[in-house]
Amino acid sequence: MIRKKFLWGLVIGVLWSVVVFTNIAFGLTTEVSETVRDAWFQSRTAPYRGKSLTIITTSGYGFDTALKLNAREFTRITGIKVEVTDLPWREMHDRVMANYLARSAAYDVVNMDGWQIPVLFNSGAIISLEPFLNNSELTYPDLDLGDFVKNDIKYNATWPIGKTLYALPYFSDIIMIFYNTEYFEKFGQTPPQTWDEFTEVAKNLTRDLDGDGKTEYGCALMVMKCADLPTMFHDRFSPLGGEWFDENYLPAFNNQMGLQALEMLKEHLKYAPPGSYEWHVPMVTKAFVRGDVAMAEMWTNIPAAADDPTQSTIVGKWSAAVVPKDVRYAPLYGGWSLGIPAYAKNKDLSYLFIQWATEKNMMKKVELEVGMTQARYSVLNDPDVRAKFPWYGALVDSLDVGKPSPKVPEAMEIWDTYEIYLSKFVTKELTAKEALQQMYDAVYEIMEIGGYYE
Repeated sequence: MIRKKFLWGLVIGVLWSVVVFTNIAFGLTTEVSETVRDAWFQSRTAPYRGKSLTIITTSGYGFDTALKLNAREFTRITGIKVEVTDLPWREMHDRVMANYLARSAAYDVVNMDGWQIPVLFNSGAIISLEPFLNNSELTYPDLDLGDFVKNDIKYNATWPIGKTLYALPYFSDIIMIFYNTEYFEKFGQTPPQTWDEFTEVAKNLTRDLDGDGKTEYGCALMVMKCADLPTMFHDRFSPLGGEWFDENYLPAFNNQMGLQALEMLKEHLKYAPPGSYEWHVPMVTKAFVRGDVAMAEMWTNIPAAADDPTQSTIVGKWSAAVVPKDVRYAPLYGGWSLGIPAYAKNKDLSYLFIQWATEKNMMKKVELEVGMTQARYSVLNDPDVRAKFPWYGALVDSLDVGKPSPKVPEAMEIWDTYEIYLSKFVTKELTAKEALQQMYDAVYEIMEIGGYYE
């Protein structure tokens, strides 16, 4: 048995080398390399035949669709059954932590976002991948960590930031400005490069844009009391040079830059539809794809709706740009990564699956069929992908300059705190100064309890 396994591994290794050399020398298509890829995963998963995997992810945003595609292909090649469970964002996080505390082996792979990652990595709920990386029998020869989007590796796959690898990046996400090209051309506007330009464009395009006698609006913003509201503050605060914390972990937003950011947000809400304080992702998406607004400050999942003729009036009439700058570009960085729970039943198999889901050709397949912004440069820059998604040039530019939410274990509690006080500002319960001061006091208390101050 050992001899047969050795000989099969030797055959796969030789075949891999021959095909890689041939592809490099003659520029062949990916079909042969996919054949070798499939053979490699078949050989490595052979000891786990009869086993199964359960993946947990958040509901919506296309994650369940993308992961189910990964799962179907993995099952087709290896024979191993993969189940994808999706839950609402908060419930999914709480479920993962509860399973960790109960030492449960319910899940084998977790799809995590940028807010959850510091908590899950620091707590031990997700294990380091370093021991697997050092195992040549389990690590895919073309894993190519350098091909992953650099900030996804930095912010969403390592802990502490830039140190130990805990996950493989899956989905690149960042706030961008999506704009209606028809409205921009009709009224002589260009995509704003600075926040002053954004204000002017939003003002100019708050008018009857489509000739129906009704007012459309210059922008749509996510300012409902939810996780997206602090992103609107970040996108105005961070470009000013603002940082969430100073070098001593003291909150660093209760200052002139924080006040300026809130005043900008207040000004921009003048050019957003009435009732925007109740808007988040679904409402902003709907307004943009129906042509009710000229710009949407949004995550990268909006294009799927904009290109869907069953719900969109702007198919082929929109594009995207980097969030405006002040002294620097600094849009809020999101992103999702795949990791292995501490009590997963078959961790080697889990590692093989997350490599499968993030393999170059697999990611390209998901990109073209599902439209998820996969976290590899080779995919985002692929000619076929660029032909289908021409706005990806602006996406890659955004990913290279993005800045993250606070990367501390208390991140989710802190983000919830931001929501509370920023919402009170948006609904005019607090002035800008009051909101920032109360937000400072609450975050300081969280960090003090966390032992950051002597």
